[in-house]
Amino acid sequence: MPTILDENDVVLFSDPIKTYLFKEKQRVKVSFRLTDYLVTNIELTQETFEFILGHWKINKGIRGLKTLHHGQISWAYSTCGPRPARVPASMVCINFSGFDFRISLKEMERVTENYYHQKDNKMHWDA
Repeated sequence: MPTILDENDVVLFSDPIKTYLFKEKQRVKVSFRLTDYLVTNIELTQETFEFILGHWKINKGIRGLKTLHHGQISWAYSTCGPRPARVPASMVCINFSGFDFRISLKEMERVTENYYHQKDNKMHWDA
């Protein structure tokens, strides 16, 4: 996405999720947008993040995956909203550290494509 500035030239957060693969450390920083000015982050091993990318839509997805710094993570596809109505839906639900995120399948596909682009190409933060 293009860089968006506010009236004071502050760079706004625009993507619901951004990933940063640090190849030398084999770590992935995942940033989740809360507002234009506020983001929360998690850091996962590259192996853990690739496991998530490969399993979030299989059966019930990733449920209760233990992490070193963020407790348990759930990352799964859902076909309905919360109880009691359980309205038909199509979304990816991500839960960790008391946060509950819902993103579209299209956004999840963008996250996946972006991650593998970073893996296969040199990024400006690579050594």
